[in-house]
Amino acid sequence: MRYLLPLALLLLVEPAMAQSLPATAARIAPPERDATTYTATARVNDRTGFPVTVYHTPYRARPAAPAEMAWSYVKDSAATLGIDDLAQLAHVNTRETLSGYRVQFDQLVSGVPVYEARIVVSLGEDGRIHFVSNGFQPGIRDLSVASKTGSAGARSIARAWVEHEGPPVAETQETVIFSRAGRSRLAHRVQMVTGQGSWEFLVDASSGELILAEPRGHAGAPRSGAGPTGSFGRAASAAQLGVETSRQADGTAMVFDPDPMTTLRAAYGETSEVSDNNDADSDALTSARTSVTLRDITETSGVFELTGPNVVITDFDPPFLGTFAQSSPDFDFTRSQPAFEAATVYHHIDQSMRYLNDELGFNVQPLQYAGGVQVDPHGLEGAVNAQYLFTGQLRFGEGGADMAEDPEVVLHELGHAIHDWITNRGLSREAGLGEGSADYWAASYTRSKSSWTESDPERENFGRWGGRPFFQGRSTDYAGRFPFSLTGSIHTDGQIWSTAMIRILDQIGREKSDVLFLEGLSMTAPGNDTEDAARAVLKADSLLFGGENAGLMLETFVRSGFIFRAAAAAAGRAGPGPLSVSFFDLSTFGEGSATSWAWDFETDGQVDATSSLASHTYDQPGLYSVTLTASNGERTESTTLTDYVSVNSGIYVWEGIGNPTSRSGRFIFDELQEAGVEAHYSRTADIHPSLEGFDAVFLSFGPFDPQNQPTPLKDTSARVIRDYLAAGGRVYLEGGDVIGFDQTANNALLDLFGVNIVTDGSSESRPVTSLVGQTGSLADGLLYTSSRQTATTSVDRIESAGSGQVTFVQENYGAVGIQNQNSGGGRSVVMTYTLADLDANGSSTRNALLSRILDYFGLAVQLDAEPAALPTGLSLGTPYPNPTTSEATLDLVMPGGAFVDIDVYDILGRRVMQPVSG
Repeated sequence: MRYLLPLALLLLVEPAMAQSLPATAARIAPPERDATTYTATARVNDRTGFPVTVYHTPYRARPAAPAEMAWSYVKDSAATLGIDDLAQLAHVNTRETLSGYRVQFDQLVSGVPVYEARIVVSLGEDGRIHFVSNGFQPGIRDLSVASKTGSAGARSIARAWVEHEGPPVAETQETVIFSRAGRSRLAHRVQMVTGQGSWEFLVDASSGELILAEPRGHAGAPRSGAGPTGSFGRAASAAQLGVETSRQADGTAMVFDPDPMTTLRAAYGETSEVSDNNDADSDALTSARTSVTLRDITETSGVFELTGPNVVITDFDPPFLGTFAQSSPDFDFTRSQPAFEAATVYHHIDQSMRYLNDELGFNVQPLQYAGGVQVDPHGLEGAVNAQYLFTGQLRFGEGGADMAEDPEVVLHELGHAIHDWITNRGLSREAGLGEGSADYWAASYTRSKSSWTESDPERENFGRWGGRPFFQGRSTDYAGRFPFSLTGSIHTDGQIWSTAMIRILDQIGREKSDVLFLEGLSMTAPGNDTEDAARAVLKADSLLFGGENAGLMLETFVRSGFIFRAAAAAAGRAGPGPLSVSFFDLSTFGEGSATSWAWDFETDGQVDATSSLASHTYDQPGLYSVTLTASNGERTESTTLTDYVSVNSGIYVWEGIGNPTSRSGRFIFDELQEAGVEAHYSRTADIHPSLEGFDAVFLSFGPFDPQNQPTPLKDTSARVIRDYLAAGGRVYLEGGDVIGFDQTANNALLDLFGVNIVTDGSSESRPVTSLVGQTGSLADGLLYTSSRQTATTSVDRIESAGSGQVTFVQENYGAVGIQNQNSGGGRSVVMTYTLADLDANGSSTRNALLSRILDYFGLAVQLDAEPAALPTGLSLGTPYPNPTTSEATLDLVMPGGAFVDIDVYDILGRRVMQPVSG
C-alpha cells in the first residue's frame, strides 16, 4: 500500500520467504557398513575381526618389482587380513607416487567383480609396507543364481526411477557381487547421468529389487529467473567451420581470480552491486575481474578454441550454448556473457592441473578418456548445481550466481576428479572424505590469493559467490570433532576434514600441505574414512619430510578429533530407570593406547571410576553427559559425550545437529516446559538407542537443503522407532526427507505409520500456501496459509494405507501429513512440513496443532495461547523525513499474516495520522 500523505508510507506485510534448492528422485541407501573400531595399528571390522585399514606393520618384502613385493605381503598376511581365497585377487594397477608405490588388487569371484572390494598396498622401493586399505570381503563363493533381471531390465528399472529427470545422456552397466554385513548377492550396477543428476544404482539380479539408488553429484536446484545473455548463440567449433591446421597458442581473458567477493573483500548481497541480479553486470563485479593468460589454447586457421592439454571446453549438456570458438585469442567478456564462464573455467582448471603435475610432481590425469579435463561451463539445464560425473567430465549450472564464475566451485569439482583419479577410481565418501577433500583443494587456492585476515568473518567461508543466494556455503573453521559430530550428511561431515587440513596449511604453508594431502589421499580406497586419511597424511610426512611437520600436524588433527582422542561407548545407555550402564574405553593414541582413565558419569566434576571398563547406575530421569579423561602416560585427552545417557520418562524431544534451521524440537520442548510437563530435549547426532519408558517422542529432522543437509534417519534409528511404535509408543515424526528419501524402502516402518506410497516431492519450491486440515482427522478445521520454512523443495508427499488417515493436504500439491493407530496400540503422526515454522492464521496456530497432537496421543496438556508474532524487519528508506521532503518509505516484514496498526507521531509525541490499520 502506498500513501501520498504529508508523510507517506509504503508498508510491506508478508512472510519472510527465500527460495531454496530442490531435490532429485528418492534415494535408496544401501545396507550400512559394518561398525569398526580404531586400534593402535589398524581400523578393525567389529563383525569379522579383520582390519579394514592397516596403519602400521613391520612387514618388509624382499626387493622385487612393486607388484611382486605387494603380493608377497598380501600372501603372507592373508590370514590376518581375512583373505580366505587368494585366487579371488587380481592385480589391477600399480602407480608410482612421491613416496613409493600404490599396488591395487581387486576381488573377483568367477570373473565377477565384488563391489568396492579392493586392496591397496602402499609401499616403498625398499619393500617396507607403509599403509594398507583392505576391502576384501571374505566368505564369498560362486553365486550361481537364476537372473530374473538382465542388464537391459536393470537399466529399465534405473531409468524408471529417474524418468522425471529426462532420458540418460550417459549410462554404463556391469554385473557385480554386492556384499554387506556377511550377505552377498549378484547385482547389476548401473551408472547414469541425466540432464539434472548423476546416479548410481544396484539392482538385485535375482529379484529385481533396488538395493541402491543414490545421487552421485550435488543435488540440483531451480533455474534462475533469466537465461544467459550476450552475443553468443550455439557457437561453432573450428572443425565445424571447415578449417584444419591447428597449433597451440596463448590467449588472454578477463576472469574472476579469486572469487569476486574475495577480490572485493565483500559479502554476497551486502549491496546490489555484489548480488547476482539475474546475471547482470555491475561496476563492482566488472572491476573484480583480473587479466590472465590462457595457456596453450588451440588456434586453427585463425579460429581460437578453449581446448588445451589440460582442459577442453565442451558442450555436452543443456542449455547447449556452444564452445565459444572465435577469431580472437582475447576472451575479454563480462559476467553477463556466457563466454566469461568458459574462460574462467579454462584458466582455473588449466592452472590447477599444471600446479598439481608440474609444480608438485604428481602424475594425475583423467582416467576415463585421453586429453584434458572435459568441462561444460553451462550445463544441468541451468540449475543451481555443479557436478563431477562418473564419465570424468565436469558440468556447472547457472542458477543464482553462475557456478562456473566462482573459482572455488570450479576447483571443488576438480577436487572430486583429482580424488577419483589419484586413487584409480577409488573415491571414498565415508565420513565426508570426498566433500571435505574437494573443499580443501578449492580453499587452498583461495588462501594463496586472498587478503582476508583472521578477523574477517568471510575468510573461512567456502562458496562466497557461486550459487548464491540459494547456496549458503560451508566453513573451513568448523567446530565439529571426529567422530562425535558426524551427522551422516557428507557435506556437513566433510567440514571436519577440510577444517583440519586448512589449519595445517596455515601452519606449514600451501605447497607442503598440498603435497601431504595428495600423497596421503593416494593411499586411500573406497571405504576409507577421514580418520584413515589423517593417518595417511601423517605417514606421508614421515616418508617425504622425515616427520618434520608431525608435531604441528598432530596437534591440529587432534583438535578436530583425529589420531589421539579419548573415546568411549556404552551398552544399555537408554531406557527406563533405574538404568545400569556398562562403559568401555575406545580411546586412540596414535600407535599406542591409553594406560589410565578417569570417568565422570554425571559431569559433576567427580571421578566415578578409573578403569577401562566401568559401570554406573542412574536412578533419576533425564539426560546425562559423560566425560572420559584418558592418558597414555605422555599426553592426556578428554572427551565429553553430551546427553549420552537417557533415563527415559515423560516426553522425549529430539532434533539433529545437521541443518540448524526449520526444525521444531526447541519450540515443542519450550511449550511443554511452560505447561509444566516433564520433557527432555536432546540435540545429538542420532536419537537414543531405546525409547522404552517415554510417554511420547517428538522427532524433528528438518527439511531438505542439499548444501546444509539435515541429519538423516538412518537404519539403526529407524529400527529404534519401529520397535517403540510397535510396542504401543507415541511418535511425532517430522522432516522433509525422512519418509520419502531416507526410509522410502522400509516397508515395516511405513506400515506402522499408516503410509502406503511415498514420493520424494517436487523439485520446485512448494511453500505453505493453503495447508488444509482434513475432515475427521486431528487437524480438522485447521488452515495455514504461510510458513517461515525457507527450504521447501523435496517436501515428501505421502498416501495413507490401512488405518492411516491423512491429516493435512497442501493445496495443488498433495498429502503431507498422516496419523495412524497401529495394531499394537501405537499412535503416530507424520508431517513433512515443519510445525514450528507455520504462521498463525486466526485460531490456527502452532500451539493449536501441537495441542491436537498431544490429545491424539492421549496426553492431557494445557498449552498457553500463542502470542502474536512480532515484526522481523523494520526499515525507513530514503529520503528520510526532514523539513524538505514530503514522502518516506517504510518497509515492515512480518513472519506471517497479521493485523497491523501503524501510527505516526510528531516530535512532540502527538499522533498525526494512522495510515494503516487492519
